[in-house]
Amino acid sequence: MEDEGIPTTRKSKVDGLIRQLRVSSLDPGARDKTNRFLWTVLSLVLLLTKMNTSITKLKMLVFGK
Repeated sequence: MEDEGIPTTRKSKVDGLIRQLRVSSLDPGARDKTNRFLWTVLSLVLLLTKMNTSITKLKMLVFGK
């Protein structure tokens, strides 16, 4: 398998996925967890790009001290 680098996704595409989740036939618990996961990943990506956050700072934000 070739290394494709860091995947990129636009916020609008994640928002679209979340809208699709709302009307999907997924179990409500699975839908909620998937929704939270998507928002968490999007938030982390936005944080990293806006703040130029280092890996050390990111670990602190996610896992605490």
